[in-house]
Amino acid sequence: MRISQIWAVPISLSLLLTSCATPVSVDVNAGPFNVAISSSSLSLPTELRDNSTSPASIYSVPCGAALPACPSSGSVTVTCNGSSVCDPDPIAVSIPAGDVIDLDALSGGLSNSVPSIDAIEVRSATVVVNTNTLTIPLSSMELYWGTESDTEANLDRHFGTIPGLAAASTSLGDVALDANGVSELSDYLVGTSHRIRVFVRTSVDLSPGGPFPDGALDMTATFKVTARGHVGNSL
Repeated sequence: MRISQIWAVPISLSLLLTSCATPVSVDVNAGPFNVAISSSSLSLPTELRDNSTSPASIYSVPCGAALPACPSSGSVTVTCNGSSVCDPDPIAVSIPAGDVIDLDALSGGLSNSVPSIDAIEVRSATVVVNTNTLTIPLSSMELYWGTESDTEANLDRHFGTIPGLAAASTSLGDVALDANGVSELSDYLVGTSHRIRVFVRTSVDLSPGGPFPDGALDMTATFKVTARGHVGNSL
């Protein structure tokens, strides 16, 4: 009997203290944030523009041996490919999605609503194409998160993928979130800062004989974020 009485007190006390912690969560909509891609960022040398087609196409300019070097521009490298034709190298495009995302400002102060935060998770990402007059298709677009001082995408901080987009199309599928990237972002939001930036990055590979890049793409991105934690003591 004495042994039973000794253990009864701490067991009851543990149950009482554990029950003092109340789970809480707060949902935050971040966005919409504007994402714009213009053909001006894909500026090919004008010597490669063939206006005899509609839309304009990229000249297949012979190169190699005693022929003149391929034309080039400040932002795009053009090299002589294995078929002895001037071929633009793939172009990396990286742009921010809006400005700094401040979860405290969006929620009225996360710490006020969730005093003890256990996790801050991006649950979904939605992208809507408003207008698209690009004459070229876009391959899948990758989402990266960064600190508020970052100016370029950090390729170690990938957290989602936007499906590719056909030329002039406004139809997109669902954004696929990267589970590992979302977890790493959550750790940063919980342990370091509630302020981040988001970057969109894609690669454009233009080919001789293909469409010359013209037009622009305008789309908006929205993120649904949930902060989970508790109020009170938890053992």
